[in-house]
Amino acid sequence: MGAPNPSRPSLAPVDERSESVLNDRPPLRDLLDLPSFTDVCKSFVEMYRIGVKVFDTDGTKLVDIKTGSGDFCAYMFTKMPGRVACTETVTYIKQHPLPMLRQANETRDCFSGCRYVMAAIEHEGDQLGRVIFGPFVPEEQQDLGDGLLEMGGSFDLDQARLLMSKIRRAPEETVQRLVNHFAKVTEVLVFTSYRSHLTTQLHIETIT
Repeated sequence: MGAPNPSRPSLAPVDERSESVLNDRPPLRDLLDLPSFTDVCKSFVEMYRIGVKVFDTDGTKLVDIKTGSGDFCAYMFTKMPGRVACTETVTYIKQHPLPMLRQANETRDCFSGCRYVMAAIEHEGDQLGRVIFGPFVPEEQQDLGDGLLEMGGSFDLDQARLLMSKIRRAPEETVQRLVNHFAKVTEVLVFTSYRSHLTTQLHIETIT
């Protein structure tokens, strides 16, 4: 066996700390300046008159801005059948798995006749959370939803129609474009914040 070549530098051990920070993916709530992000959400809501919710992957609600639907949703919650159906819808939009590498947004029709559109918030192939726009009334929806009409004995349907009239009516394609635009804006904010986070963490690990 030959003698070691002094001119060949020895391989330094892999810095496991650098690997860990590069692989670390902070939760969405740590990558957003929530007050500023909430202002961005408010501007979308004010412009398009459709509410928006944003959740972290663990279900933590980061943003919840309503418009037009508050009285209607509160009325649906006053009766047990509506409360149960509302809870099922809320659970679905918060927890239903969304496809990786978003190809198409997910929709969820509420028993009342309203609709929600959901999209994943992603960064480099990882899902960090979800954005939900709604409720809105699909343009083709002519009356209350079948589920609500079947509960007619529980609700004053004329009152329900009056309250629903305050909710934005919009074409599905318009809301889909809105959700895609919002998700892209959010992902740009996440990218910028993550780059700043990574730079800071690498600096800290370099000097410790």
